[in-house]
Amino acid sequence: MIRGLWFFCLASVASAATVVTIQPSSTTPNSGDAYLRAAAPASNFGNSGALVVSGSGAANTNGQFASFLKFDLATAKTAFDAAYGIGNWTLDSVQLQLTAATPNNPVFNANAAGLIFIEWLADDTWLENAVTWNGMATVVAAGNESLGSVSYNGASSGTALATLTASAGFTHDLTSDGSASFRLAAGDADVSMVVNSRNFGTAANRPALILSASAVPEPSRFIFFGTSLMCLMIRRTR
Repeated sequence: MIRGLWFFCLASVASAATVVTIQPSSTTPNSGDAYLRAAAPASNFGNSGALVVSGSGAANTNGQFASFLKFDLATAKTAFDAAYGIGNWTLDSVQLQLTAATPNNPVFNANAAGLIFIEWLADDTWLENAVTWNGMATVVAAGNESLGSVSYNGASSGTALATLTASAGFTHDLTSDGSASFRLAAGDADVSMVVNSRNFGTAANRPALILSASAVPEPSRFIFFGTSLMCLMIRRTR
């Protein structure tokens, strides 16, 4: 009886989560993505319909690739503030969804399974139409944070969903109404992955950042339910 009542009390102070999906188009402000190619270190590929990640293994005959993504978090913060009040919410989960594509460009390597690292970038000043492999070193610097990884299966279709760590840097970006930048890099020498970019024609297949948040429970509500529960327990033992 008491155990069931305690479960009811916990359920009553919880609230349904609010989920926001951020899926920028080619014209969304404060957003961007681009792939970077070691074999063309001074070239920019921000207008491509694809993002590419490839390791340094011998199977990747066209060399190494990495990719950058930038998401404007303003819509998510606005939605969470509207649902729960400014600062009265907590981030529950962060997911990055990518849609695999066929490597139709002859400069891409063939898709191959492996691990893809995902990193939060402290520097959001890079531009989609300007960033290059040579310029990557100035962006990938001290202060960046690992968000996790995704195990890519080598497919040329379907989605890969990575559950990310809500790092301190990313959380600050969200609560300060800013942008968040990610780098996708090879975790294995032979991995190679091509996915659709925000320039891809089909909106549903572009990269998506999926955020979930819920209300921060008010301490007074826990105190009330805790006191009530203690009273019931005392009465039950008499």
